Amino acid sequence: MEVVMRISLFWLVLSLVAVSSFTIPYSSSSPHQTASTCSSTTSSRLFLSWEKQPWEKQQWQEDPSQQQSWQDEEENPYIQSIRHFEAQVEQAEQEKQAVIQDIANSLQSILQQEGSGGEYKNNDNELSQPGEEQDNMFAAPEQQDDDDDDGLMMGMPEMVECDVAIVGGGPAGCTCALYTARARHKTVILDKNPGLGALAITSHIANYPGVDKSMKGDELLERIRSQAIDYGADYRRAQVFMIDTAMEENGETRHTVYTPDAVFKTRALVFATGAMGRVAKPFPGEDEFLGQGVSYCATCDGAFYRGEDVAVKGMNMEAMEEAQFLTKFANTVHWVTPSRPRPDQSEHVRELLASGNVIKWPTTRFLGVEGDAVKGVTGIKVKQKQSDEPEVIPVTGVFIYAGGGGGSKPITDYVSSNIDFKEDGGVIVNEEMETNVKGVYAIGDIRNTNHKQVVVAAADGCIAAMSIDKYLAGRENVKVDWIHK
Repeated sequence: MEVVMRISLFWLVLSLVAVSSFTIPYSSSSPHQTASTCSSTTSSRLFLSWEKQPWEKQQWQEDPSQQQSWQDEEENPYIQSIRHFEAQVEQAEQEKQAVIQDIANSLQSILQQEGSGGEYKNNDNELSQPGEEQDNMFAAPEQQDDDDDDGLMMGMPEMVECDVAIVGGGPAGCTCALYTARARHKTVILDKNPGLGALAITSHIANYPGVDKSMKGDELLERIRSQAIDYGADYRRAQVFMIDTAMEENGETRHTVYTPDAVFKTRALVFATGAMGRVAKPFPGEDEFLGQGVSYCATCDGAFYRGEDVAVKGMNMEAMEEAQFLTKFANTVHWVTPSRPRPDQSEHVRELLASGNVIKWPTTRFLGVEGDAVKGVTGIKVKQKQSDEPEVIPVTGVFIYAGGGGGSKPITDYVSSNIDFKEDGGVIVNEEMETNVKGVYAIGDIRNTNHKQVVVAAADGCIAAMSIDKYLAGRENVKVDWIHK
């Protein structure tokens, strides 16, 4: 009963925040404009709202000859416009209160059902008895209820409690997990994509101690990851879009990590997402429409584009996987790449194009994002190599995954604002890899040091893990991890 209440209240709060964040459209704006602003992360977590302001008569200061005399206040178009807007605000407020009441009623039903032995299905926040069927609002077109593995149901996410949560599955994160798991701490690794990090895209490793020079980077990473899993680490493919640090619960400090499918409560939190963020300038319109159709996470925002046309920019593995994910919802996915795929990508390309609703734009330059303040994104401007003039592809959403191997900027878009950073964007840590927040650590290239080497990242992970073990056990000194029976 207590667990159900805590989970339900959690999603009630999130729902209220989302509802109270909706904008008041001036006209028939795109339905995902407000939804996407409330969704992510990885995006910028923009929240737009209006406040109703009282109308005050303006004292015209212009040339009297240019002024127009109004015999009847009701004929003044400015006053009419304001009144129309106030009516929209009032209507939206009533709708918001109705939604809040629906949520409260659903919560009450959940709690009552817990006591009566019924079953709560998490499709659309409605109570159902065992055996009843419900529509999955996020299911792919013509594939209703056939794919339960996508983790896209609208209801409550999985709630996970752990000792150590590590964001990032590179050599630093997996080494840290190896040590904490060996120390009997419940450890979770949250890795967006195992094939995208600096080590994963390295062709050969020649300077890692004890490793043959012919070994590839992804092979070495797989060995480190498997070793951590063998000792008990829980490895998950997950996109982290937000965290809350240093939350007091029952006298203990807890940190919360949010992903689309699960929420993790952890005693110790580790940032290990590396430094391959983009350093190039954003495309024209990218910043302007971020959260209004521009996104960097299809897993987070893809379901908002059901039945619409979207675009994916990029040709690395991440771009292809995200484009594949979008085919479940979008009417058409325009895949824009500056060159033709490499031979080693051919299998992934064939799988993506076999979806049937993907249009490939090879050797095409991505010039920018088009849109307006009301509808958000309306299209992307591109120029094909064989064409003399650019053209606009009409879309309502664009997912940008630029670069074949990323950049060199620390990836910290999900990190909360109470963490201290250096001027170059690296996370500030002490000699134990701990940040300015107790129980929160940063390791590897996310610190943005001059020593970007696999062995250094692994050493960071070891130092952080031994510091975490000392912190969780309440000891004054680290425990040497030499002998384990």
